[in-house]
Amino acid sequence: MTIRELGSTIRNRVKDGLKGEIKNISYSVSQLISEAFLLRSRLILEESRKSKIDLVSLYQTFDSLPIKEIDMQVNSPIKSGICSSYVEFPALASTFLGIQLEYIGYNTRDINSKSFMFYFDDRFKTHQNTLRISKNPYAYVDTERTTGGLIKAFLFNIGPYKSGKYLSVRGIFDNPTEFISNDCCEDIWDEEFPSPDWLQDIIIERLSMSYVEQYRKMNIPEFSNKQVDIKG
Repeated sequence: MTIRELGSTIRNRVKDGLKGEIKNISYSVSQLISEAFLLRSRLILEESRKSKIDLVSLYQTFDSLPIKEIDMQVNSPIKSGICSSYVEFPALASTFLGIQLEYIGYNTRDINSKSFMFYFDDRFKTHQNTLRISKNPYAYVDTERTTGGLIKAFLFNIGPYKSGKYLSVRGIFDNPTEFISNDCCEDIWDEEFPSPDWLQDIIIERLSMSYVEQYRKMNIPEFSNKQVDIKG
């Protein structure tokens, strides 16, 4: 089902579970979707540790990430001058195999597209010293989240290959709805929720039960204290 449908399904399950007992239910589908992705991230880590999950079904692709000009004063990790651009995308989910990022480059639909090598640590500094790859485009991915919940990939050697103003990124994202709050990619709601069906079912079941239990606890009726002290 789509991301939007999954959120609506959870909301309907909660309503059915409460059976009209509680009228004042204040939560949105977007809130439920955000929580669904957070739960998905925990389940990915758990299930990948058991080797019970096919990671292929968890990947998403963003094809229109704008290349932004870097502010050399703010981005202190990049001081060489060879990097003048970056792209932002949602933080990456962790699995038992590590952080999952598959592709950074130009249009993923073009088989001739040039892909970037990418690094998560300071090994990016030695890229220029390796003759075989020194002229290839590459990126340093800073996994520290911005205030908007996104992360940055700083771009190097993109001059000779720069064919447009946008890049594509493919990976397993922690919460791709972070993009929506940053004025990007609103059509993501109608994409398939990036999980196999059995994992979607677990997410729906757990979140629905959690909300039902939460609302019932919050709305326990108050009874007057009719107990009296027994004087002996």
